[in-house]
Amino acid sequence: FKLNDGTIINGEASSFNDDGLIIRLTVGGFSERVAWIRFTQESLKELAKDTKNTKFVEPFIEIPPEVIAKQREKVITLKEVPREAEAVSHKLLLRAGFIRPLSSGVYLFLPMGLRVLRKIEAIVREEMNRAGAQELLMPALHPRELWERTGRWETYGDDMMKVKDRTGREFGLGPTHEEVITQLVAQEIHSYQDLPKMLYQIQVKFRDEPRPRFGLLRCKEFLMKDCYSFDTCREDAERSYAVMKKAY
Repeated sequence: FKLNDGTIINGEASSFNDDGLIIRLTVGGFSERVAWIRFTQESLKELAKDTKNTKFVEPFIEIPPEVIAKQREKVITLKEVPREAEAVSHKLLLRAGFIRPLSSGVYLFLPMGLRVLRKIEAIVREEMNRAGAQELLMPALHPRELWERTGRWETYGDDMMKVKDRTGREFGLGPTHEEVITQLVAQEIHSYQDLPKMLYQIQVKFRDEPRPRFGLLRCKEFLMKDCYSFDTCREDAERSYAVMKKAY
């Protein structure tokens, strides 16, 4: 069935009687999470007439309140935290069920933690947009040649994680994006009249921390907002910096 908002739903016919057709759904892939869709006899007659599917009679959809409440209550918490958790913030995030470690310096965001992360993103995004910056998204995989132009392929050292594709070409997992954004602007900006320009992104960064510590404060993989300004002179660059400082 296709709902009015375009959502496609699938289910198995459970019963057909005077009340209409009852469809049993499995929600979220778990059999204990059950929802029901009921088509009345009147709506079924309307559907039968509509052979070209040009009109849809919206079904009655009901998810038992106890199912919703049960899922919302399932926040996984810890009574004790791992011994390697040093910072108070790290301990609290683990105990409250916000994050879980996958490996050293790499974390999973659980549903509660992801909700907080998305709210923080929304606040940052709102302030950046208000300051006149434009959002874009750059790739995390950077070709070696780009970093060699600035000499940072070698000078960045072991902090950059490096990989090779099947042809042997080398790439770096972006710890920062100055090289990428500068190449983009060099290709796209052709006149001083297109400046000033402030561009930002909220994207995953990778840094091979020698000793990841303090939970989310020192990670190998983390989400970061980075903003870059391009101006015609130093005075305009200082002005752009002041705008960002005020936004923060």
